[in-house]
Amino acid sequence: MEQFNLTLACLGGLIFLLGLASARLEHMAFSATLASLIAGIVLGPAVLGVFDVSVLQREPEVLEDLARITLAVALAGVAMRIPRGYAVRYWRPMSLLVVLAMPLMWIISTALVFLFLDLGLLRSALVAAIVTPTDPVASAAVVTGAPGLKHIPERLRHAISLESGANDGLAYPFVLLPLLLLTRGEADAWSEWLTKVWLYEIGLAVLLAPVMGYTAAKLILWAQEKKTILESWRCVYVLSVAFFSAGAGGLIGCNEILLVFLTCLVFSQVVSDKESIDHGAMIEAVNRYFSIPIFAVIGMLIPWEGWRALGWRGAGMIVALLLLRRMPVLLLLRPMIGNVRSIPDALLMGWFGPVAVAALYYTALVEQRLADPRIWHVASLVICASALVHGISAAPLTNLYGRHSERAKRRESGKPASSE
Repeated sequence: MEQFNLTLACLGGLIFLLGLASARLEHMAFSATLASLIAGIVLGPAVLGVFDVSVLQREPEVLEDLARITLAVALAGVAMRIPRGYAVRYWRPMSLLVVLAMPLMWIISTALVFLFLDLGLLRSALVAAIVTPTDPVASAAVVTGAPGLKHIPERLRHAISLESGANDGLAYPFVLLPLLLLTRGEADAWSEWLTKVWLYEIGLAVLLAPVMGYTAAKLILWAQEKKTILESWRCVYVLSVAFFSAGAGGLIGCNEILLVFLTCLVFSQVVSDKESIDHGAMIEAVNRYFSIPIFAVIGMLIPWEGWRALGWRGAGMIVALLLLRRMPVLLLLRPMIGNVRSIPDALLMGWFGPVAVAALYYTALVEQRLADPRIWHVASLVICASALVHGISAAPLTNLYGRHSERAKRRESGKPASSE
């Protein structure tokens, strides 16, 4: 009970303090997620030792569930930010981002991890799959913060949001393939991957999501028309759709992360844009209450000895992954992606592919099947490096992108550029 009360007090105080400084943090080279990560380090066993994290270390399924709940809330928020018609209008470029870009990013990441670390090809591919998807929790700060709303055009914000939601679920087969090859015979691994993973787990999520999302949307529209639902219950309703999808997906054994996102995306496309905006704003507030504690947990679980064992190779891998994991792919595919219209667009979207809670979720899933602490050592290093680098660079680079866009507009209109 004492540990529980201490947890409530520390997390409540952390959110309280970050909330008081939230307007300033949005414009500073210091994000709330980074502050939460640092708070976790200070409160964890490495510094003050306030919290006992041995349960999370011994039972990765608890960590997986915490990450899954956080992702469910974040994915609901992502889906509600997508305006009606956007997914249909841009289905082709967004399909390229997920179907073509993500496998290329996985291949590049595999090569980089294999080059720098002595993990072998399959473990390198496993780590690469864990860190490939863009995280919806961390990317929300880029697309919903004041600098992002001011400087990043809607088409690009929605592209980042849609990609982060879709590739979280579709990273699952890329994680499972090397994991199955490491833990099963080759023939059994390929058979299970093609049938159970793709046909059942992915296929069932794709089939169920439109039915669940459409039904949930029609029910709330009917309830609003009949005036049987109170205004205060609308946010609760949308969150319940996300949690129901996550729970139902887990019960029937399909890909619950993909099911949550697609269900909430269909829901957002059926209700009005005003409904989506209202729901999204409320869910974004709830999302902050989940994202701050999970980053603090990551800080508490940092394997310092494992990081030291990686040495300079780990540092080299981080630099290579941050620079080469996404940007070359976005630059290569830019002519085929209609809503990424310029090289600065591709660079911005290529840079802001943060690694965070989705990687934590997949790492916890892997730890239950493969007892290799090196996976967490590498994945946690990437997560923390991403939180540091993307957290520091978010506001300055977004403002830089905005100034470049303004100068480009002035040149096109023939107006002289103002001195800044």
